[in-house]
Amino acid sequence: MQPLAVSLANYVSTVASAAANPFGTILAGACVLAAPAVALYLVFHHSFTSTDIDSATKG
Repeated sequence: MQPLAVSLANYVSTVASAAANPFGTILAGACVLAAPAVALYLVFHHSFTSTDIDSATKG
């Protein structure tokens, strides 16, 4: 069992050299790897923007 980033790096260095077009698999793994960060941003983006805007206003 390996983290997804390590598995993706191993795939790129070993299997991808033998495959004809490995970019689809590599990009799918990268999207799955980025999905939790994007989901967290979408859930908490209001608190990020509201604190920035509220701290810049006077009164």
